[in-house]
Amino acid sequence: MLNITDKFRELATAGGRQPFCVIRAGDKTFLDDSIKSFQFQEVIFPEELTFGAACSGRFHFELETAENIPLSAEIRPYIGFGEYSEDAELCPLGVFCISKRYRRRNSYSVTCYDKMYRLEDKYKSELAFPTTSDKLLEEICEKYGLEFQGDAGSNSCDKMPADESVRNILGYLAGLEGACAVFDRYGRLCFRKMTDSGFRITRSNYASLDLKQDPMTVEKIEIDNGGDELIEEGEGTKLGTYRIYDPFASQHTAKKLYTMYGGFTYYGLELDMQGLPFLETGDIITVQNDCDDGLFTAVIGELNFTYNGSFWLTLSSKSKNPVQDSEDVETQEQQLQQMTKSLSTVYYNYRSERDVTVGGNLTSVAEVNLEVLEETSAVLAAQLVAEPKSDCLLTLSYTVEDLETPPEITASLKEGEHFPICLHNFFSAIPAGYITVRIYAKAEGGTVLFGKGRIIATVSGQHLAENAVNRSPNRTIYQSFLPFEIQMPEVRFPLQEHLLASTQIPLGGTEKESVIFRMDEYKVGFGISDDLIVPKSVQKAEIYSQDNVMYARLIFFNPISTQDAALLAPAFKILAVFTEEQEEHGVTDVVWDGNTQLVLTVDGMFVGASQIRVLYESAKGDMADGFSGEKLDDFDITAEAGKENIV
Repeated sequence: MLNITDKFRELATAGGRQPFCVIRAGDKTFLDDSIKSFQFQEVIFPEELTFGAACSGRFHFELETAENIPLSAEIRPYIGFGEYSEDAELCPLGVFCISKRYRRRNSYSVTCYDKMYRLEDKYKSELAFPTTSDKLLEEICEKYGLEFQGDAGSNSCDKMPADESVRNILGYLAGLEGACAVFDRYGRLCFRKMTDSGFRITRSNYASLDLKQDPMTVEKIEIDNGGDELIEEGEGTKLGTYRIYDPFASQHTAKKLYTMYGGFTYYGLELDMQGLPFLETGDIITVQNDCDDGLFTAVIGELNFTYNGSFWLTLSSKSKNPVQDSEDVETQEQQLQQMTKSLSTVYYNYRSERDVTVGGNLTSVAEVNLEVLEETSAVLAAQLVAEPKSDCLLTLSYTVEDLETPPEITASLKEGEHFPICLHNFFSAIPAGYITVRIYAKAEGGTVLFGKGRIIATVSGQHLAENAVNRSPNRTIYQSFLPFEIQMPEVRFPLQEHLLASTQIPLGGTEKESVIFRMDEYKVGFGISDDLIVPKSVQKAEIYSQDNVMYARLIFFNPISTQDAALLAPAFKILAVFTEEQEEHGVTDVVWDGNTQLVLTVDGMFVGASQIRVLYESAKGDMADGFSGEKLDDFDITAEAGKENIV
């Protein structure tokens, strides 16, 4: 628990208190007149009680300001109570580095993490092994500019584990002392142990208590250090056994941890309560029961503070689940719950996100991706609103993974009318696996527009996974940028802030590599500083992998004009950029939806690539409305000043 004055504690725990917030961002200070809200998360162990974890703290805040906060600015938030003044006592919440920022007019949204978040480099020590934990910690702190607070111990480390991150190494070193590695509220690295704070939370401090009735007791310590056998100390059931992984640990470590925590009893609980900023993760506290004067011992595993004028806290004491972790076999009640879950009806929904124009070619206008757990049946219900641009004959058809094709539906449409269409079909036999239900359309003798949001489809049935999926594995590693607003002739956005935040595989961006938006006669140029080559007139680009095949999906603003999409394959190439080499792969197939979407197919998943580039040679392809006929290094997008434009 943080060291605070009695006066501060009295103000913080009083009813009708008046909290205020101060955020220092670099050389700028923001007060309540510009701070809209913040959320602060501090975690010492993510699940049940354990040792050797290394979790990162997160701070997200929103401001109403025209000022800019540099990406390099250090963020230091504080909470106080009573009237704000420069002499008021403030309680620090931590020291954070900015991960991403987003501005919409004067609304500024910033997400930050503490230094633990950036310690993901694979660590190679220059020390001679065996060595001691304090020497290894000293080397890490010197290399990464970290300040350590406290005692690291002098434990023997026989060898350096291979391919481990700095963050994991810090956790292993902390685990030798029965602690977890965290950065404290002053930005200093420390090994935090479970410590009796002596603080009691009474009924007057909280609004609700969610208590696990069964207390947990540390009866046995098991350590996996990568050897052939587990290291054990103490005796107990599976429920009372606490296992950790630590390649530095030995029998001496197990004895030390058991001496420190053996026999310790605590409760799992969650409180919605007053925000008390002086509480820290790892604090052992007592909580008064909500109905009598009974007291429960708890260990703070996670703190989630929320500030929006009021200051609130969700406090969690993590513990095992006696049902899940018991040694008993699955009960009949659990089996019944699983059966009920399997037989419940699951709904997958689709709504069109863009306009779709249909002509004489068969075009996919909607698709719903299912995960089918076992062979089943399903019902498709869809509503479409067609806007014919000329008199035509509209034909609709649909398939389930090309396995079942019901009869087509046709309708004669007149120019200018809005024609609602309802589809309903029962699919009797859908196999297990990842299945796609598609709706196709074509308009003979004219064109038909299905506007954005005018196609709604639902597939429902039993034995379906609860969440809608794209084919698994299907990992997006590059996708288009978020909406932005043009406010000045030239704006530079850091590449990491907009690209890395929305990808699942890290890209090789530095703070110097920037995305540049330029406005010149309502033309917006978009490019990346290392001369990324991409097609013009692209509204959205996605690159993803599935079943050892790479796909690049390009969606254009206007319908594509070409005679044969298959002839485009030789014109496209996919370039994967790795740390020390580049791999260029030709496109094996091009699928065109007859409108604005191309899907390029390339063998290989390219996992670990720092960049994926789409290359196009106009001399080898015919795509009149998609390309300008030369190698390009930017998108050309027509835009109006002051309006949102999505790329």
